[in-house]
Amino acid sequence: MKARCNNVFDCLDESDESVCEPFSIDKKKYSKTFPPFTGSKKTIINIKIAVYEISNIDELAMTFTSEVQIFLTWRDERITFRNLAHSKKLLSKDWHDQIWLPPLYFGNSKGSTQILSSNFIKVLIIPHGQPLLNKISELNEANIFKGEENDLELSSWKELTFKCNFELWRYPFDIQKCSVEVSIPIELRNYTLLNPIEFIYTGIFNLIIQTENCGN
Repeated sequence: MKARCNNVFDCLDESDESVCEPFSIDKKKYSKTFPPFTGSKKTIINIKIAVYEISNIDELAMTFTSEVQIFLTWRDERITFRNLAHSKKLLSKDWHDQIWLPPLYFGNSKGSTQILSSNFIKVLIIPHGQPLLNKISELNEANIFKGEENDLELSSWKELTFKCNFELWRYPFDIQKCSVEVSIPIELRNYTLLNPIEFIYTGIFNLIIQTENCGN
């Protein structure tokens, strides 16, 4: 049996790479501006943040600049995934532009705060559930997966300048407490729940890392 939809033509007629859409949605009902929401069940958005370097500290402006990468994972039961393998599947921009992406922003950064405004956005499908067995999947020779059982992951990289209220009265023996704040627009807070999972720092400064519940 030949593998389907793996970007390799195994069949002479190349039929194994046809009908390889990564997902399907009901375009009449699906809203890309509104999160998935069923009854009182909020959409959980898991958050991981990696700070790779603090490139500048400005005591007068009370800011610090750093390279930040953020990872968001959530599930959308309105989507039916297709042709998933056992590994992550990268969505092209044409595809991820069709679905809802969490419009989170950095609450204490200066300048461009929107995560989705970055030019470095990657959206993946992360398979977890088992494929459905039905007549449609057999007819199309495609594996069909439920949206509520498989993750979507958005990653974004940006260099940002964050505000921090430095307390310098003990300088140069001072210890500063600064934060990277992630929030969601107020109009969506009744439908989503932000869940901080991990905060990673890999720079040269010695930092004490503390993860707190993000502002909803």
